[in-house]
Amino acid sequence: MAFRNDSLIVAIIRSSPNLKCFNISHNDIGDEVVEALAHTCHELEYLELGGCGFITEASICNVIRSCPKLQHLELGFCDISNTTIKEIACSCPNLKYHMNSLILNLSPTLLILTLLIWTLILPILTQMKIIKRIQKICLF
Repeated sequence: MAFRNDSLIVAIIRSSPNLKCFNISHNDIGDEVVEALAHTCHELEYLELGGCGFITEASICNVIRSCPKLQHLELGFCDISNTTIKEIACSCPNLKYHMNSLILNLSPTLLILTLLIWTLILPILTQMKIIKRIQKICLF
């Protein structure tokens, strides 16, 4: 779904390949914006997408995979599942700032699934030394 302002935001992103910080939280953006980040901004270190309810999990995972330098990631109130959590664990070895507070919006069913899959992710996080940096996990 493309929104009225998406084309302008995409144009700005495409002209900013060295972008390190991007906060568009709580805006009605579509996948086109997130995909532009994934294809253009490989130097991105700080990303806030919290409250962007129209972007898909596939786009979120794509930007996570495409931006290996991410140090801060905020996905509160985004429609994500264990797939995104696995992608974070596998693709974000540099997370340090906001991963101290991993913020995810999970339904009660997804919370149960997340707790079950956490046992699978925990060894990966431990091996990558991410688990030692996480100080707080908010599931709401």
